[in-house]
Amino acid sequence: MIIRFNYAWYVIVVIFVTNISFPNTDFLNSLSKEKFISLFGPEKNIKKYFCSLIKQEEKFIRISIYNLTCKDVADQLIKAKKRNVSIEIITYKDGLKCRGEQITRLWRAGIPIYVATSRLMHNKYVILSKVVWTGSGNFSENGLRLNYENFIVFKNRNLVYKYRNNFDLIKNKIKKQPSRIINIIPRGSNKVKCTVFLVNGMIKNIK
Repeated sequence: MIIRFNYAWYVIVVIFVTNISFPNTDFLNSLSKEKFISLFGPEKNIKKYFCSLIKQEEKFIRISIYNLTCKDVADQLIKAKKRNVSIEIITYKDGLKCRGEQITRLWRAGIPIYVATSRLMHNKYVILSKVVWTGSGNFSENGLRLNYENFIVFKNRNLVYKYRNNFDLIKNKIKKQPSRIINIIPRGSNKVKCTVFLVNGMIKNIK
């Protein structure tokens, strides 16, 4: 009886924790019922949850991220751009050197990209019209699926406002950077993939 009793409580605890950490119903519906949702990797559904937020956004998306290499995320951002969602991205110069980087592809899709060069930009957050997504992971396959990471998603207009102010503050500081040229050499390679031309902190051309 003792063994059965402990096993029963084990099952109850596992179910309880799972329901809190990984909603097994529709992610957006779950978010509308809670003030926030916490997610812990490695978990294959985190990328799906993140992409679902982008897919259903209708107004604006602001991203501040060290690197972005996940093709599925980039695909959803490009689709959102085609839906006339306002999108801007802040990233860090070293993130452009990651294998599979999607930043240059997103710029070619017409998304404004601001690149921090004078100070380390290590933020990892996304602002949508009603939601803030933040956490430890970059937007890579490893960060969204394989690593031990943590993310928290808030549905809070006050936080959206505060994060939007932070995004604009960083963007305005980046715009004061001197123009420069960056040769993108992927890590582990000795060949230049492309050359990025920055004017006032923004990517103006890629060759």
